[in-house]
Amino acid sequence: MRKIKSTKSALMLSVLSLLLCCSMLIGTTFAWFTDSVTSANNIIQSGKLDVELYWANATETPASADWQNASQGAIFNNTEIWEPGYVSARHLQVVNAGNLAFKYRLVITPTGDYSKLAEVIDVYFIDNATQAIGRVDLNSLTPVGTLEDLINDPDGAAYGSLLKGESKTVTIALKMRESAGNEYQNLSIGDAFAIRVFATQLSSESDSFDKKYDEAATYPINAGATVPVVKDQDGNHTEERYEFDLMGKSTNLGDADNKFGSASVPAAAVADKAENININVVETTLNSNIVVESDQKATTYEITASGIKSGNTENITIQLYVGEGLTGVQLYHNEENIASTSNPYTGNITFQTKSFSPFTVVYDEVAFEAVLPDSTDGKPVAKVTYKSEFVNTNLPWGSYGQWSPTEGLSNKLETAFEFQCKENPEQAAQSAYANWYCDFYVKLDAPLGENQIFLGGNYGSFGWVGFHNGDVTLEANQEIGLLESVTTNPWTYADVANYVGTFICGVGDVNNKLSGATFTVMLRLTNPEDPT
Repeated sequence: MRKIKSTKSALMLSVLSLLLCCSMLIGTTFAWFTDSVTSANNIIQSGKLDVELYWANATETPASADWQNASQGAIFNNTEIWEPGYVSARHLQVVNAGNLAFKYRLVITPTGDYSKLAEVIDVYFIDNATQAIGRVDLNSLTPVGTLEDLINDPDGAAYGSLLKGESKTVTIALKMRESAGNEYQNLSIGDAFAIRVFATQLSSESDSFDKKYDEAATYPINAGATVPVVKDQDGNHTEERYEFDLMGKSTNLGDADNKFGSASVPAAAVADKAENININVVETTLNSNIVVESDQKATTYEITASGIKSGNTENITIQLYVGEGLTGVQLYHNEENIASTSNPYTGNITFQTKSFSPFTVVYDEVAFEAVLPDSTDGKPVAKVTYKSEFVNTNLPWGSYGQWSPTEGLSNKLETAFEFQCKENPEQAAQSAYANWYCDFYVKLDAPLGENQIFLGGNYGSFGWVGFHNGDVTLEANQEIGLLESVTTNPWTYADVANYVGTFICGVGDVNNKLSGATFTVMLRLTNPEDPT
């Protein structure tokens, strides 16, 4: 019996030991056979796109020339006095100093008042230059244009592409025409133009699939425009303000006219002897004195102007396209935060300045997205989408009755939106709001004068229709219904869903006199039994 008891005791101890071991394993993991393989030294490194520009006197051969860094001084910096027949010639060398292939454009942009002297300076160009040139060599060449032509050329003076380590040498010669008369005496070009090279990615390097991943790469912004100063015989300005568009150069801004922005210059800001007003905008490197937080981005634009008074005290209004969807937009000038208004739908920023130097736009990394949620209270909603393809372009305006543009006035939309009914015609007809009146109500936070606003859109079978406000004037913030202004038969929600469904509407500032003002459009349903 004792043996049996001893056996039972041993068995009991074994069970307790096993339970104790199991309890110690609770909350832990079991071990399994394992193995591992490590691929070390994997590298992800961004490439470097680095373009450099050098110059040398064209009287030397490029191989033996004393090359100078163009970023450290002027290429054409003659202290001599120009006269008919005078020639200044330079070799220019574009160098790919990085490890990425790029395409480039060499452009000439104004930085000061270049006067009409630029119209009698012929420009000669020799591609793939290998030799020194002399005066007689120009006799066999045809000018590519005048200096004024190239300053205003949207495509640049030269272009090409370079692989890693490659360079390209060209020769540019400037010659004052022998036929230039006395009216060109005592004029100056001075430091009135800059020679810039813009470079962007070239479809050359391959990724896992092909070489096409960067084929849509665009150049940095380079935009500008020149307008003549017009005065009467007594020397008085015939214009109160000079209004003009800044047309993009070497860019892809997504609209037919490649419009980058606009400028409004009061006549009182124009220099007394100025013959032209020029404003030029170039995207440049970020001002290191501007603090950008980790959740922000920034772009710096170098803005230069010629024809403006030294020490000007008048406000000049500038509107620039800086990108759609930007939020938290701030503008810095002379390292100070200045007042500006921005529109995330159009991508424009508008501001006023008396002087010019780099302007830096700082904005949040998180972009604005115009998404309208579905109604939570059963009311109809419209899906609203910004339509950039209809902005600042010539649209096929029809002539539906009085709804047609006024001849001689601007009829381009500066912003346009698509409104789409969320309900189909059958759903709208069954809606409790089917018979409610539907109309656009608009207001402006500034007084509206005659023919200052252009309204237009595409409305179902009506096609593209548009009209100016004509002799209709409004006080600041005064509302007006559009349909009730032009028809005595109100449209209902069911009508809109059935006959229109999706429609586009937009607005334009006819004479650029409403810069900085806010134009508000409200799509509103009104109960015909209770208009309040």
